[in-house]
Amino acid sequence: MKIVYDDEVDVLTITLNADPVADSDEVHPGVIFDYDNSGKAISIEVLDASRRFENLQLENFQILIPDYAEKNTTERNKREVTAAAVSAI
Repeated sequence: MKIVYDDEVDVLTITLNADPVADSDEVHPGVIFDYDNSGKAISIEVLDASRRFENLQLENFQILIPDYAEKNTTERNKREVTAAAVSAI
């Protein structure tokens, strides 16, 4: 799993797995679920995230959960992301 906040576009993205997106659905205004070919949710996008999470102080950050990190990043990238995530907290 990967969680990324991009303050340039104010979008919080939660990626559950790296499968290709086959379909998307706006399940609530500004909340988009992406699905794979079998219809399983593979990611969630929250638009205008800073307005939806009132008490959070959001800035650019990225968090990789170890299982996702093992399959999709290099060792160097994992260290950089971990350092960035810790500084964002």
